[in-house]
Amino acid sequence: EYMVPKLMPNDHPGYTWVNEDQLQVQYHYTFMPKGIVTRLIVRLHELIEDQESVWKRGAKFQLRHTVAEVLEIYRDKQIHIKVKGNDRKELLGMIMREIDAINSTFDFGERLSVEKLLPCNCRECGSTPKPYFFRHSVIVRAREKGKKKVECQQSFLDVPIGLFLADIFDKGLWDREELIEILTQDGPKYLFRKIEAMELDEAIRERILGQEVRFNKLSLQIEKGDITPDKADTERNSIHGFLLNLIREMDDR
Repeated sequence: EYMVPKLMPNDHPGYTWVNEDQLQVQYHYTFMPKGIVTRLIVRLHELIEDQESVWKRGAKFQLRHTVAEVLEIYRDKQIHIKVKGNDRKELLGMIMREIDAINSTFDFGERLSVEKLLPCNCRECGSTPKPYFFRHSVIVRAREKGKKKVECQQSFLDVPIGLFLADIFDKGLWDREELIEILTQDGPKYLFRKIEAMELDEAIRERILGQEVRFNKLSLQIEKGDITPDKADTERNSIHGFLLNLIREMDDR
């Protein structure tokens, strides 16, 4: 079925998007060329969720059980992408590649430029639908200069660059020191969330997941009052020690 931009409705179809457990990326333009999102819709028409979820300023795309919303906010010269589901990195990557390809057809320079913005994943930003956004070019330059961390300008917490990028793009960008710091400062629960974004040996992943099951069981026992504080501390320290030793066995990426 063909998508004809001129025949798309002008107005948002009225569905509700729940802002939770999602990946976000934004494109900001100094001057926004017309038709970027309609061109994206034509390029990715096979991923259109249904005819009721597409209009001239946006669309919902679906890949298996993963859904993305792309909005063109023309008055602000911005494009916003939000993705939810198990395959959110894959779908986000497909959308970004197409937008980047469309952008490459324009003559960007001093007067016409575009900046990609990536959401901070620090403890505070990771739990809010309105995180601080880093400019991608700043993150790239910081990494090229040998920086390991950048500071969130909303929470003022340090953010490990490798794991920050791994959350959005590349599963291979992390190192041992960053993982140890997350475990020490934020605890196992936050570490388990980060593990999902990493490319690991399956044997190591299984051992880590085993500790996640153990940690979740302990959390449930504490919540129900089925374990004494001393035993809970002993079990918590045991899990922490196991994870710390396991991280030290891992090769840096």
